[in-house]
Amino acid sequence: MKPTLLTGIFAFALYSAPLHASVVIEEDFSGFSKGTDVAPDMGSPVITDGIVPAELTKTPGWSGSGVFQAGGSVYISAGEGSLATPAINLSSNGGNYKIMFRAKADVASTPLLIMDTQNGSGYGFATLTDEWAEYTMTMNGGTHASVIVFSGMYGGYCIDDIVIDDGGVGIPVLLPASDFTRGSFTANWEETVGADSYALNVFTLRYDPVTTIFKRDYLLEGYIVEGTSHTVADIDFGTPYYYTVCGCQGGNVTFEQEQPMRVIPEAVSAPVAYAATDVNADSFTGSWSESDLATVYAMHVVKVHTARQAETYDIVNTDFSYIHTEGTVDKPQKELSGRIDGDWEVVMPAFAKGLLGLNNQDFSLFDDAMLVSPVYDLSVGGGHVSISFDAMGRRNLTGGFVAMGRYTDSGGIEYVERKEFDVTENMKSFHFDFYGGSARSFILMSSEMLGMLFIDNLRVSVDMNPGESLLVPVRTYDTAQTSCTASSLGLGHDDIAGYYVTGIYRDNAGQFPEVVSEMSNSVVVAGLAGIDATSDDDSNVSVTVSGMDIRIANPYGGCVVICSADGRRIVSDCSGDATLTCRVPSAGIYVVTVDGRAFKVIAD
Repeated sequence: MKPTLLTGIFAFALYSAPLHASVVIEEDFSGFSKGTDVAPDMGSPVITDGIVPAELTKTPGWSGSGVFQAGGSVYISAGEGSLATPAINLSSNGGNYKIMFRAKADVASTPLLIMDTQNGSGYGFATLTDEWAEYTMTMNGGTHASVIVFSGMYGGYCIDDIVIDDGGVGIPVLLPASDFTRGSFTANWEETVGADSYALNVFTLRYDPVTTIFKRDYLLEGYIVEGTSHTVADIDFGTPYYYTVCGCQGGNVTFEQEQPMRVIPEAVSAPVAYAATDVNADSFTGSWSESDLATVYAMHVVKVHTARQAETYDIVNTDFSYIHTEGTVDKPQKELSGRIDGDWEVVMPAFAKGLLGLNNQDFSLFDDAMLVSPVYDLSVGGGHVSISFDAMGRRNLTGGFVAMGRYTDSGGIEYVERKEFDVTENMKSFHFDFYGGSARSFILMSSEMLGMLFIDNLRVSVDMNPGESLLVPVRTYDTAQTSCTASSLGLGHDDIAGYYVTGIYRDNAGQFPEVVSEMSNSVVVAGLAGIDATSDDDSNVSVTVSGMDIRIANPYGGCVVICSADGRRIVSDCSGDATLTCRVPSAGIYVVTVDGRAFKVIAD
């Protein structure tokens, strides 16, 4: 148990204002008459069988070890010495209670540990001087049969006039911060029993490489508040703050909470995405409005592919040549997380030049290493998915697996199929076919063995029938700015590209979970390879909108597909009708493809 010393607001003299309470137990140790506080009777231990003789105390049942008489007080020897009360009922007043005593240590600044053996979190420390002084400790979590122990773990001392009553002050329950802005936030907590004010502590945590622990840097320390909230001003936006609150009454102050409250925004507003600029065959610049509390933005680039005929379409086809690093397979660049093109997430990646590795050496300390795809609609083409890749092992890893799963309506995960493969230290090619793809499917690669798995030439493809559409993430760009250029989009014929943006609050020390906004409006990017601003022959093919109805003139009888801006297929019609009217479910931006040519329309 690490000694957190009680000084300042955590230990107080007995002259503090008394609380209304009933005394549960008191002892003046007048029966401990032998010896003195300067020269305790060390030759005659009081306890030989664990129990203090009943004639020496007012209340029978005291126990301990290494306890000696000291002229009307008790001497507790250093190390194994301890003195324990009988079992007492401290459950009244919400389990809050108060311990008062006089003490004198052999050596100044000796920590005195006091704990309730029936409550693992019911403990505290007082710093003793080498002269007699009076102390009060406010404790919490009392039970119907608490046993309070005074320990000599950190040094010997004399103790006398112990009084325990149930008049303690409760530790406040912390509530989440509110009204978060770039310059302030409001700390909140619940009213607690017995408190007439509260001591607020607001701080950051700074890692000390010498002691290898986090130390507090206080913005507010012991700031007295009358109510149950306080607006904290002059914060450094992006810095991770924490707060704790102690209950106060008179000079008595409770301990703080075991876990401080993290200060994070309740929500981040969604940016507004604007029309793309600087559009070239394979690049564009996206821009958006500033979000109120975002420290960084994510520009999500996606593409929608519509099959004009039966085909096999590559969701991913990469040789990882874009991975530039000094790492090698024998000495890779290790990270805790990462993301590759196509927005596949990597847990515990190990990067080598032109290769992606999964570092499974430390899964007892960290998460299992894995490569996980985004969510795809793999129901197209009857749900057939083909996966091929090259793989090899290092550090004694000899196998891995690839699986296809799906997210259920209840938010759970179901695995549809799993294929295992064996690897050596030389690259080997693998090919697997999966069946049963659904609308919310994903692909996962990992290993259950210690070591490292390296992957190259990853290709994932699906069968597609004429008129079917598929939304595929291309890449996500993180930036602190309100614009970003996307390039190397890998668009094929009949691919429609677009983007949307999320604002993210990400603290500058990486201590808190991110707070991510709702997605912005989606923007379709016209003029890229694979999408035209208008039809090549718009004098014959036309798309018009009247309210929620989209009317298509289709003189050549091509397939018609209507997708929402986020890629969700609304209509797929290959009937060949020369005219078609479709009602969309809600107002918004829609992309209409007619015989492979794309139109962006707005239904209102």
